Amino acid sequence: MMKFLSYLLATPENPPPDLSGLPKKERRDAFKRWFDEIKPKVFHSPSTRKLEVLGGPLETLIDSLWDVKDECPEVNLMDCVLEKAKGGDVVEKNAVETISENRMFKQGHRVGLTKDGSRLVFFLTEDLVMEVSNVAVDSVLKLALHEIGIDGFIRSMHRKGILPK
Repeated sequence: MMKFLSYLLATPENPPPDLSGLPKKERRDAFKRWFDEIKPKVFHSPSTRKLEVLGGPLETLIDSLWDVKDECPEVNLMDCVLEKAKGGDVVEKNAVETISENRMFKQGHRVGLTKDGSRLVFFLTEDLVMEVSNVAVDSVLKLALHEIGIDGFIRSMHRKGILPK
């Protein structure tokens, strides 16, 4: 878990320390020093800068996905999502809104995207956000899928012809 967290929080100019081969206390101390360096860049109070957020029916649909499994335990997940989307046009011209970072939490948004699209901002509490690189999120997801064996499972499904290549 610490490996995933350190890759997620790392920046190109400040990668996580190599802790392999170090005694436990030295690993802890090295990680703490690194975390203290990156903490102000990753965790901070919301500011007045503008971020992009999902809005309208698309936001409502995505927010509702957290509850889909409870509402449709015996149904295929995609069927349930499609059923929820039937009520209206999911894609609209106001699907993305621009809002200041310090107002997002109050308006119920959980995640924002910087204007240049390079960083995701997660709202942890009303007075604390976590900002990470999109590239880091992608890398961590790939690493996690590899660690739990999903990539091998997908290759096997391709070889058996269950999934298209």
